[in-house]
Amino acid sequence: MSITRIPVAGVGFKAYEVLVGQGLLQDAAGHIVPFLKNRRTFIVTDAHVAPLHLAPAFLGFGLLSIA
Repeated sequence: MSITRIPVAGVGFKAYEVLVGQGLLQDAAGHIVPFLKNRRTFIVTDAHVAPLHLAPAFLGFGLLSIA
């Protein structure tokens, strides 16, 4: 799997990277968990994106169901 890392930097906020590539949602936990200070996080989405992409992200975190 090829992942492209796009750096984002600006004035007034901390620089970060945007990852672009196939299969990233299935490994979302592997990319996000190392940066968490505690085990709580949230995913923001909408009615258009969620039906297409939320389930793979939940599965990547080991969650068996979507509330």
